[in-house]
Amino acid sequence: LAPRILDGDFAPGFYVKHFVKDMRIAMSSAEEMGLDLPGLACAKRLYELLESSGGANLGTQALWLLYASDSAREREGVTPTATTLAAATSAAGSGE
Repeated sequence: LAPRILDGDFAPGFYVKHFVKDMRIAMSSAEEMGLDLPGLACAKRLYELLESSGGANLGTQALWLLYASDSAREREGVTPTATTLAAATSAAGSGE
């Protein structure tokens, strides 16, 4: 996906909204089995932040937009709040 990110191509190969749905199902199944999946929990949280910031219909490579410049986010219609950006940075740094 890196070449697409570098080209500014955030068209969906797989939609963020579908990826979030799948991660919710996986987390639910993991909980039922008593499994702790911190990496999946962290990824799910980051993609939920992207989804709630206007990135639901972009491709999964659009996760990069949480860390991109304001102009790159605006161009793609992703408008996270300052709180969302702080949460993304915190989640990525803590592994939660």
